[in-house]
Amino acid sequence: MRLYRQRILGLAMEEHAILAAEVRLLGSKTSLTRTAEVPFSEALQTDDPQQVGQILRDSLRHNGFSATEAVIGIPARWLLSARRAFPPANPSALASMVRIEAERSFATDLDDLVIDYEHALATQEDRDLLVIAISRRTAESLRAMAQAAGLRPLAIAPTSMVLAGALRTDLLSALMLFLRPTHAELVIRSLGRLSDVRHLSLPLPAASRGDRTSQDGWCRAASGVLAQLAALAPSTKGAEPEALVVWDGIGLAPEILGRIGEPIGLRTELSAGLPDLGIAAPSEWERPTKPFAGAAALAATGSRRDDLPVDFLHSRLEARRPPRSRRRIAWAIAAVIAVVTAAIALPAQWRAEEGEVLTLQQQLESMEPDLVAAQSLAEQVALARDWTDRRPRFLNPLRELTLALPAEGGIWITSLAMKEDLRVALSGKAKDEQTVLGVLDSIRSRPTFGDVKLLYLREAGITDREIAFSLTFHYLEESKG
Repeated sequence: MRLYRQRILGLAMEEHAILAAEVRLLGSKTSLTRTAEVPFSEALQTDDPQQVGQILRDSLRHNGFSATEAVIGIPARWLLSARRAFPPANPSALASMVRIEAERSFATDLDDLVIDYEHALATQEDRDLLVIAISRRTAESLRAMAQAAGLRPLAIAPTSMVLAGALRTDLLSALMLFLRPTHAELVIRSLGRLSDVRHLSLPLPAASRGDRTSQDGWCRAASGVLAQLAALAPSTKGAEPEALVVWDGIGLAPEILGRIGEPIGLRTELSAGLPDLGIAAPSEWERPTKPFAGAAALAATGSRRDDLPVDFLHSRLEARRPPRSRRRIAWAIAAVIAVVTAAIALPAQWRAEEGEVLTLQQQLESMEPDLVAAQSLAEQVALARDWTDRRPRFLNPLRELTLALPAEGGIWITSLAMKEDLRVALSGKAKDEQTVLGVLDSIRSRPTFGDVKLLYLREAGITDREIAFSLTFHYLEESKG
């Protein structure tokens, strides 16, 4: 139990602003003390952390913030993520498996990323883990920004995931939708843990205009996006969503928001605000608190690092790397041992290898007649091949796949693997999801292709607007013939 007062600052990074919320921790009580929005005239860039940190420090001083420790939250659009299945394993073995899967999943040098993964496997049936990464350059810039603002960074984590994890709810599985003026994010809660986070490309209406028509149209569009994500999301037995939880940070009409979950067959629950996070605000507080809920959740949860779903400042993979000085000492010891061992074993090895060379020379001399006969046979076979059909059996599947792709472009294949039984697995990129789904329908409509499956469909990178995809199918023409 915490017996002393502690103030922690939560900083939620957004496209054109930083949302700051300071909370006070006293015993088991958490209360909000100050909030502020630090706006930027242009899109927030982390390329100059010193300048951003200076602007942040001046704003915090002007608004009377006193906390010196901060938890930094980042938006989902800065993330790379992938869900992968892992067998039960101890933390060390699991970290090694996650690193191997990250090398396969992310088309980026791992040295350029900071990678983490959410806590543990939920059940024997559900063995999927969310592997999540951020650019190492971005993580270092955020650390430098905090230091330039006079703050000690405690953690770096996705804002919406921390907010979803902090919500007090009895729902084991749910879709959680968080709305902000510039973006929307979806977090999937599965069997009591967070299994996915998505940035949604939904232009949100301005609630201050009070235009119910535009709000209603936006809600219909949001329902369509949620339905598409629900259809593409991998399903786990017993982990179907029980409800859609909506955190409205822009002030849309509750009666309109309450209908978002209807097209996907889910009831909609609207979050009440800070009380759902266990955070109290002074009764005389006049400023709206919901827009700062993410920053407040970061501050409240940051004092308990084990409660963070992921932390790019203390990654579970990074933490297992020994310090550089220890690595150098270990390398030096290993080099000395190798030199001593070589000095002892080398003379005996030379004598043994000299005898092996003489034996091999004798075998080669005895095999010379067989080599001459084999070379003559090879020449005869090469001559006969010129009179036979040498068309590879793999050309027909490739031709059919090429015909299934749109002539106008917009999609391209980056890797393709074909087995002996003509089962094909491919991955690639496209300009948007509709192009991928159109190609998928075209492949399914061809009689020569069967067992067509879409493995995944996601955004290709942190800033890239392209869509990455992967699918498999079986070429059937030869089996029919």
